[in-house]
Amino acid sequence: MDDKKTRSFVFYLSLAIVGGVAIAGLAIPQPFYVLTKALRQVISRDFGWYYLLLLAAMVCFCVFFIVTPAGQIRLGDPHTEPEHSKFSWLAMLFSAGMGIGLVFYGAAEPLSHFAVSAPAAEVGSR
Repeated sequence: MDDKKTRSFVFYLSLAIVGGVAIAGLAIPQPFYVLTKALRQVISRDFGWYYLLLLAAMVCFCVFFIVTPAGQIRLGDPHTEPEHSKFSWLAMLFSAGMGIGLVFYGAAEPLSHFAVSAPAAEVGSR
């Protein structure tokens, strides 16, 4: 398969899997909840060690690139200058992190407070 067909196949396969899971969650919510709760417990109980090991390996991998000459490899042509300064990159990373935090938690936090301790007012009152 050529590259474009492979990408299309991967996209449509992923779309089908995610769509199937979403439809299952909408069609049979209670059994889906029971299944996903059990699956989450099995993963956290039996594979928690793997998650911690994987995280430690990623940290070691990053430290390896920081302290060895392999971290000095330039991406791109040898004499080209970066398009953005380090300060600009840090500013973009900070802005993206703040943006996603505000967008996500702007809606999620009030909804979670409402779900945990709903107001005690009468239904339909102002």
